[in-house]
Amino acid sequence: FPLFQLLLLFGCCLCGGLTNIVVDPTPATNSGLTLQPSSTITATQSSGFGLRPIYARQCAASNLIYVIDELNSNSTSNDNVVFVFSPNYVPLDAWGRRGVTQGLIVEPVALDCRADGWVYILERAQRVSVFQPNGTFAFAFGSFGTGNGQLRSPSDIVCDVNTDLFYVADTGNARIQVFSRSGVFNRALSASGFTPTSIALFNSIVFAGDVSTSNMYFFHASTGFVVWSWVAPVVPHSLAIDTLANIYILDRNLTQVAFTDLVGNSMGSNFPITSAAQSLTLTTTGQPSLLITSPPNANVNVFGIISPISSQLLTPPPPPPPLAPAAAPRHTRVQGQALCISSLWVGECFFFVVVLRKERENDRERER
Repeated sequence: FPLFQLLLLFGCCLCGGLTNIVVDPTPATNSGLTLQPSSTITATQSSGFGLRPIYARQCAASNLIYVIDELNSNSTSNDNVVFVFSPNYVPLDAWGRRGVTQGLIVEPVALDCRADGWVYILERAQRVSVFQPNGTFAFAFGSFGTGNGQLRSPSDIVCDVNTDLFYVADTGNARIQVFSRSGVFNRALSASGFTPTSIALFNSIVFAGDVSTSNMYFFHASTGFVVWSWVAPVVPHSLAIDTLANIYILDRNLTQVAFTDLVGNSMGSNFPITSAAQSLTLTTTGQPSLLITSPPNANVNVFGIISPISSQLLTPPPPPPPLAPAAAPRHTRVQGQALCISSLWVGECFFFVVVLRKERENDRERER
């Protein structure tokens, strides 16, 4: 069906303090996203070598930007793993030492912060190390294995600051695991043939990039249901989503960034990366920028996002009145474009409605 007839509405009730958002992903009006280089983030280790960043994240609680240094054979025992920058990219602090014992950091791959600013660092050592905002070690959780709470080759971690739940891409176990702020296993999200390598959150939706199939999966955070999925234009290595529901996908080959809307439509030409990138993330203060880490260039590249759709985010409508819990949702794929959700996750304070008026009229005409 013509995609301009699709109206996608989704959001959350007052539960959790989230708001309802209405997004129109019509390609005719939501096209032309581009990136423009605006700044770089650099720092120098105590050994004199430049920062080789493999991951960056701006924490929502403090607005501070945390950057992980991959370190290398030239690194010394005094070199730091984590660098902290102001929202204006001014170096503020550096902490963390490399090592395998608790309190040290071994092969870090990603990080995020909980609502009070504590930092959770995901390591290939099958664990998550937790630090206070000043870098003081607090505790660690996770171990190697296939059971609940155990990890194999994890690749990404994201915090829902509204619930302080952490979502970990447990790549080797083909699932996303959810943990409390204290590291207690909560639940797992999975799908057939699912191999997640990157995660992003948007309201009560968990977005996951699958490196084995190039699919983008969308889970309802509380129920674990796969809301819908589609094939990404590039093999997803790292991803982010902005407040307008634009999705940014770093290609597995680390050479380009693709832009799509919620149902997989291209939002502009893929943006080429001139040097091998490692991860991307969005800033959360002021006009959003895209941070792309570049270990070969020893910096984090800051790109301004040029978008003609800044006015497309509509004013949130008032929340609906409370309703009784509905039956389990049924999922129906519509020509590979979207899913029609026929019931409401009211009990989970979530609703998702796809209005396909014209398609239904066409169906009635064909039945006649």
